[in-house]
Amino acid sequence: MFFKNKWFYFTVISLSLLTIPLTVSATSQENLSYEVKPLFDDKQQAEGLDYFYFEVKPSEKKTVAFEIINHSNVKKHYKIQLNRAVTNKNGFIDYSLSNAQDSETMTADFNQLVSFREKSIEVAGNDKVKVTAEITIPATKFKGIVLGGVYITEVPVEAKENKESHSSGLKFDQQLAYAIAVMLQEEIPYKEGKEIVLHELKAKSEAGQSQLKLMTENSKPNVLKDVSVVVDIYKDDQKNIYKTLKKEKMSFAPNSRFELDIPWEQSEMAQGNYKTVTTIASEKDKWVFKNSFSISPEEVKKAAESDPFIEKQDNTLRNILIGVGALLLILITIILLKKRK
Repeated sequence: MFFKNKWFYFTVISLSLLTIPLTVSATSQENLSYEVKPLFDDKQQAEGLDYFYFEVKPSEKKTVAFEIINHSNVKKHYKIQLNRAVTNKNGFIDYSLSNAQDSETMTADFNQLVSFREKSIEVAGNDKVKVTAEITIPATKFKGIVLGGVYITEVPVEAKENKESHSSGLKFDQQLAYAIAVMLQEEIPYKEGKEIVLHELKAKSEAGQSQLKLMTENSKPNVLKDVSVVVDIYKDDQKNIYKTLKKEKMSFAPNSRFELDIPWEQSEMAQGNYKTVTTIASEKDKWVFKNSFSISPEEVKKAAESDPFIEKQDNTLRNILIGVGALLLILITIILLKKRK
């Protein structure tokens, strides 16, 4: 069976040297309609790599090659993207975002080095197509790691026929997606260490979820692995910790600025001013930040209204009963007054 092919195990493999998630994910792992097979050079095969890794020199050119194999009986269309690696709001390295925010600390951008950013190809039923992309290394030497990836998705027939088929409301995307990491490095090893910057914290409610948002930046051209975040929250006028929020087992892409979301119970998001002590750790390195933020009455109200687990009360019956009670009270008062007369 084709789905037992060794490349399918990309679903669970991490980069062996740096533990960077090499994501080849699918929402459904049954009856795979296609697969992507990286075509590694002899050196990469000899080293047993499961991602594209190039030690490079200024102005050098490198080629990334892979096959898209269509296991179905009908012609299929696929979208190929070459994207810079970023860190998503869940704290994981992501190769699927084509319009991610740039970091001012970046000296070499993967998006600027590749021969194309996006293309569509057609593969006949039970056939395969080889795809190549060229990477041109900058003339000026760069420091650290440049990390990007090849991201492949099947284009559904309805999406191809109607590019405006996206509708509002809840939608479940059953697309199978493959991502293959591409790492470039000149300076080996990178000697300028690691650095995390925490720009801002704020509490916010979106799409029925309340969370603390951390505007975070990995400002060095280095991959951070096994990252954990602990936020101790204090009410402005108290010395004891009000709430501790945690998130673990994350990885941050080089030179990435991102908004990290940590869930926070809506019932604990009270109006007021807060101070925080945030500890971010990656392996043996640790950074501690002190910040403050406020939660307005409007934000508390918005959080309560957007919380799907809070039952919205229907006050119609209560209002009717209050009205009837008031009328009865008026009638009783009138009757008593008449009796006195």
